[in-house]
Formats: sequence, C-alpha cells, structure tokens
Amino acid sequence: MAAVEMLVVKSGQLAGQRWVLEGERWAIGRDPSYCAIVLPEPEISRRHVEIVRAEDGSLWVSDLGSRNGTWLNGRPLSQTRQPLRPGDELLLAGKVALVLMTADETASLQRPNAPPSPLGLVIEHARRSVWINGKELHPPLSVQQYQVLQLLVSRNGSVVSRDELLDEMDRLSEHSPEDVHSLQALNALIHRLRERLAELDPDHDYIVTVRGHGFRFVNRSL
Repeated sequence: MAAVEMLVVKSGQLAGQRWVLEGERWAIGRDPSYCAIVLPEPEISRRHVEIVRAEDGSLWVSDLGSRNGTWLNGRPLSQTRQPLRPGDELLLAGKVALVLMTADETASLQRPNAPPSPLGLVIEHARRSVWINGKELHPPLSVQQYQVLQLLVSRNGSVVSRDELLDEMDRLSEHSPEDVHSLQALNALIHRLRERLAELDPDHDYIVTVRGHGFRFVNRSL
C-alpha cells in the first residue's frame, strides 16, 4: 500500500496544521472558493501554488503566477511543474513553509489531521472540520456557519462587515438550506455559530461584534 502523504505547515499563522493529500489536485492560496488549502497571510496570493497527482501516483507542484513567489527546497518555483517528494519544503511568499511528509513520519507527533496546539481554534480545511483546544467539534458546522467562520479567520483579526458576510452567504445560498438574506438572519446565524463554538470553549468569545462595523475573529493564544 502506498504511503499517505501529508502537507504540514512548518511556519506561518497555521504552523502545525496539516492536510492529507487525497485526490488529484490541491490549490493553495487565500481564495476559499478555489483553494483546497487556505492560508490567511496577506502576502499569499489568492491562487498561489498548485499540487497535482499524476496517473502513476507521483506528486507535482507549480506556482500559479503568485505575486510574491514560491521556492522549492530553496530554489525559485516557476509555473512549470516540478516533482514533489516527501521531505521537500515549499516556501510561499517568503512567509509560509510547507513540508511534504508521510503519515508514518508524523505518527510520532500526533494522529493524522489533528491540530497540534492544545489551545485555540484551528480549521482543518481538507475535511471542513473545526478543532477547539485539541478537540473536534461534533456534529460539524453547517455550510454557512463554516463559511462565515472561515471568512472571519482568514482576515486575521480584521473586521468583516455585515454586508460582506451577506454577499458571501448569498453566493452560497443555492447550495445550502439556510436562508441568509437579511441582517436579522445573519445575526441569528452568528448567534448559532457562537453557541456551537462555546460547546467546546465556553470561556472564550471567538467572534466579537464591532458595533456599527461587523464582526472579527479573536483566537486564543496558540
């Protein structure tokens, strides 16, 4: 049986986060509507880099024309695909280091997909799951609850306006049974999301209301 590959964040805001590379293609960047792996740093392009799996099972990586560049093992990565092997390191925008590892190599650290930090909230984008203080939130968030949380987290503490959140919810409305087309409905969704997060951490408010502006995400110190 072939080894299961994982992409592990070595440095950056999501240091310690990991994704199992299941499937054939993974885009990496800040755009949650396009990328399977979303990184919050502003230096990262919306569509920064892409990993694909060839028919023979090998992995290949290429830059997607990113603004601040990508390096593979210290060498600049172009838009021409290069082989990606366990132990290889990708450096995105000189800011976020990602290392390709196998599940066996990470087993001694922690079981696959579990966030390493004992405190705070971590989103595992590959499975659309939320971890708080080392525990996974069950049942999972609804589609729109997850999308609101992901948008807030991606802004790194900056305020997200109610109008922007409503626009995002409208974009998702055809894929979700939840109807969020008014400020009242949005506030109700935020209230439900806060209740869900409080199930695992009732002593910390992860979503803060900024009166007259919107909402922002405040994590525990990781």
